[in-house]
Amino acid sequence: MRDQSSEQRGGERGAALVLFSILLLLVVLPMIGLAIDGGVAYMAHARLVAAADAAALAGARSLNVGMDFTSQSANAKSIAQQYFNANYPAGYLNSKNISFNADPEETGTHTRTVAVTAGADVSMYFLGLLGHPTVHIAASGQTSRRDVNVVLTLDRSGSMSGVCGTMKAAAQSFVSKFTNGRDTMGLITFMGNANTDYASTLYFASQTPSLSSTLGTLKCGGNTGSAAALSLAHTQITSVAEPGAFNVIVFFTDGVPNGYSATFPVKSASPCNGGQPLAGFMADQGGLFKLTPVAINVTSIPATACSGSMSYLANNFQYVPDADVYGNSASSTGYKGLTRNAQNHITFTTGNSDAASANAADYAALKIRQDGIFVYTIGLDGNGGLDNALLKRIANDPTGASYQSSQPAGMYAYAGNASQLAAAFNSIASEVLRISQ
Repeated sequence: MRDQSSEQRGGERGAALVLFSILLLLVVLPMIGLAIDGGVAYMAHARLVAAADAAALAGARSLNVGMDFTSQSANAKSIAQQYFNANYPAGYLNSKNISFNADPEETGTHTRTVAVTAGADVSMYFLGLLGHPTVHIAASGQTSRRDVNVVLTLDRSGSMSGVCGTMKAAAQSFVSKFTNGRDTMGLITFMGNANTDYASTLYFASQTPSLSSTLGTLKCGGNTGSAAALSLAHTQITSVAEPGAFNVIVFFTDGVPNGYSATFPVKSASPCNGGQPLAGFMADQGGLFKLTPVAINVTSIPATACSGSMSYLANNFQYVPDADVYGNSASSTGYKGLTRNAQNHITFTTGNSDAASANAADYAALKIRQDGIFVYTIGLDGNGGLDNALLKRIANDPTGASYQSSQPAGMYAYAGNASQLAAAFNSIASEVLRISQ
């Protein structure tokens, strides 16, 4: 007698096996295939996005190559294509029909943009069996770079003599990163006093002489008149009316300020200058030098007819004026303390000379920032002393103790020795030319 219940159970097991096979074929395997193909498509899309971003950034960075926007645009397209190809090579994950386009544009507010679009068809391994052989992926990226108005302000005092050539090379490399015909650049150099050695221009690379060749003539010697340099840089940068540009003063020094340019009142009993006030700049050693700026290739400033030691100045002049010839205060920022006489005048001492020089530089930077101009500073250590705190104050570096959030925030780059100078200049150039995406 046959066991019908056993036959029934066997039939159920057979039906379940058939049902599982159908389910595996129609549901499970397609789900596994979808997961694998989806993973491939995701990886390809992530790589395409990264390649588009890299291409847009590289294209915008290369906009400084060329003398006009037509050549700069062609170069940006070429560089962007090279970066895209390197980051999304042909046949990546069996991609087909790869497309790429870079489109540089410029606006009336001096902003240049590089927009890129990219696409590809990614082959599907399992879904192709279901009539979907490829899936299309797309990505886009955009970077913009605003034109800048830069005044490079360089210390060429005597302490720089051993590294003058290194500084020149770093400055020339800095200049090469900006775009002739779009960016505006000028040059102030300073020793005891400062001089406008290259008036701000859009054509700093194409006119004769170029800014780079002018830098090549630079020689070092003398004191450090930081306040005068910052004031001239301020005048130079505001002389360029360029709406929408990013206005920046880049200030480099290897030491502390020790030059104060002022008109010194002569004592009535002194034969110096016939009893008339004398305009000149005072160095911390006590000498009084002529206020007339000297060219970039001159290494010393002549002394006045009333020059001498600090005691000589104290015997022949009444006091150190509270403001220099540029209107910079010797005391109002309070960065360094001063000693005064009974009439509340600043007395002639080396300490007061140094303090007045530093305070005037601090005040000059304050006026610059109040005009919405950014200041970036570079300090080279090892040549006789460096005031890092003051350089952070001048830049209004957010890491400084005196940072003011209501003022333009710059950056201080420190170079411990001459071998680090190029990197310091490059870091400032990168910050100034930082591209927003």
